[in-house]
Amino acid sequence: MTTSLVTADCKSGQASLFPLSQEAKKKESQIMSAISITAPQFTDEEVLREEQTYTDEEIQQAYRDLYGGPQPEPPTVTEYILEEFYQILEEDFPPDDKEAYLEAVDRAPYLINSESDPQLFLKAEYGSVCTAVERFVNYWEIRRWLFGDRAWLPMTATGNGALSPLDVDLLESGFCTILPQQDKH
Repeated sequence: MTTSLVTADCKSGQASLFPLSQEAKKKESQIMSAISITAPQFTDEEVLREEQTYTDEEIQQAYRDLYGGPQPEPPTVTEYILEEFYQILEEDFPPDDKEAYLEAVDRAPYLINSESDPQLFLKAEYGSVCTAVERFVNYWEIRRWLFGDRAWLPMTATGNGALSPLDVDLLESGFCTILPQQDKH
């Protein structure tokens, strides 16, 4: 079985707490459709051409992302936005593109809201409903790919859930840990 990440064919004018310009929508679409393991190589000319399209707000946000600083508060998810999320999920994604999600609905519906609450995806995408739905569908595809049949179990570190006893041992081994002091760079 191969896992592919999907993108929605969202109609223009979909609900969003922060409406995107056409150029931003185009960039967002290109980014979502070009997810890959390796980073692309850009020429100096391409980098310069792209940098010239940045707004002051985008430059400030990139600086905050790189060097820290206050991040904008995620938007509040309204019932209307949540309804729009489910509408796009149902109408814009063919069943083949959301197989893992549909399997989760059948096998473990309680996990949908407890471990993949759509509101969290909407907040992570700052209200961009279309990209939040894409991220949500991809979450279930990747979860199924990573955990196989265990994907439909709760994500607990007991060895009885999605994480196997071997996974739990690996996490407890300390290979991934928080260092005692902050990085100064």
